[in-house]
Amino acid sequence: MAPDTALRLDSAVYWLGQNDTGGGQVFRSKGSQPQIISDDSIDQALQASTNLAAATAYGYQQNGNTFYCINAPGLKTTLVFETKTGKWHERAELIDGKYAPHRAVDYLYSFNKCLIGTADGKVYQFVTSAHTNAGAPLVRDRISPHNATPMMQRQTYPRFQLDCEVGRAPAGATPKVMLRYSNDGGLNWSNWLAQPLGLTGEFLHRIIWRRLGTARDRVWQVRCTDNIKFDIVAGVA
Repeated sequence: MAPDTALRLDSAVYWLGQNDTGGGQVFRSKGSQPQIISDDSIDQALQASTNLAAATAYGYQQNGNTFYCINAPGLKTTLVFETKTGKWHERAELIDGKYAPHRAVDYLYSFNKCLIGTADGKVYQFVTSAHTNAGAPLVRDRISPHNATPMMQRQTYPRFQLDCEVGRAPAGATPKVMLRYSNDGGLNWSNWLAQPLGLTGEFLHRIIWRRLGTARDRVWQVRCTDNIKFDIVAGVA
């Protein structure tokens, strides 16, 4: 379906294609037998593209992980498949408060560096120790599954605790992590609530939000945009 998505990675070939009964699925072939690797959510996301035939893809390996990345016209994010775990995620940049696809459109490994090219002709380096997009905010978002009982009983949320790496703030910085929630399955959201990520050396700092109301179907969203390492271990309500 989209010739510029065909790519060889880890002794396999990946592409965006279609079968006899429909289109807009991602395939992988090891040997001669194609396998569909896109799930329902990825297939649905692809249908929002205004021109799937013009989609492009690039792939790269970093720190033992291999990624297959798809950009398609009309999509708000870049769709990424991690080959080791078989999991999908989205990458995006926050521009004027709205998501846009990640700036990378091509990839090259050279000079012992992971280099990406962009549509405007610039070249950047993928560095896992960097916590900005070349100076622009690097948004780290996590959105939870629905928190609802089978009978949709109302539940009370006296607190939400986030377990993540803390105490790594640069000297003089006061980084924060933000939380918001939805009581209707993600259609409408509360205001952002901020908590400090701990000053330099505060390795036992706890991040807790309190008195978060009640809901029948609660969804949580955690976000960090500060220039700091941000690794989530768990979130407990």
